[in-house]
Amino acid sequence: MFIAKRIQSKVFYIIYIAAVLFLCLFNFSDTNIKLEESYLGIPADKFIHSLMFMPYPYFCWLALRYSIHIPWIKKYAFLSSILSGILFAAGTEIAQMTLTQNRTADIFDFIADLCGLTIGLLPIALHNIIFKKK
Repeated sequence: MFIAKRIQSKVFYIIYIAAVLFLCLFNFSDTNIKLEESYLGIPADKFIHSLMFMPYPYFCWLALRYSIHIPWIKKYAFLSSILSGILFAAGTEIAQMTLTQNRTADIFDFIADLCGLTIGLLPIALHNIIFKKK
């Protein structure tokens, strides 16, 4: 059972990372998707950025908790999820700036990514509080 969780957590994490990279680097100008619309005064693409990065902490945390046998990595899985999420968000913005001609790096996209990461951390934080070993 533990081996299945180890494999599943890695596979879901890799698929998730690939999907986010695709969405960050794909040229949406040739599609009918209207990213320039806004909701509640916030551009739609900022909502999308937040939603894209919301699952990151959970998938990263699971991958670290179930796939690593080193105790200190399991102990710091939550902190690692935060730090790697920030680096991943920054990396996607840098990749948009350097690897594509049709996308640009945007500090507000990065802030939206951080908002998504923060919201995604809440369930993990609650889990850690509720199930904290005494």
